[in-house]
Amino acid sequence: MEKKYSISDASRQVEVENHVLRYWEEELGLNIHRNSKGHRFYTDRDIKRFAACVFGSMMACPLAAGAASRITLKSSSS
Repeated sequence: MEKKYSISDASRQVEVENHVLRYWEEELGLNIHRNSKGHRFYTDRDIKRFAACVFGSMMACPLAAGAASRITLKSSSS
């Protein structure tokens, strides 16, 4: 069975704030899964796509190069 992550867990792994994942979903028209209560959940595939934008080359971001330039990263002290 595929692992499912809450928005808090996913944002922690990608090192962005929760609102960044919600922003990407809305602005980029991403199809993020929801449970029966309407809460978002993220898969390993989702997290890998987000991580490619944050940790990899922004030019190679599979989401959108324009949106990636507006990402607010968490400080390493948080």
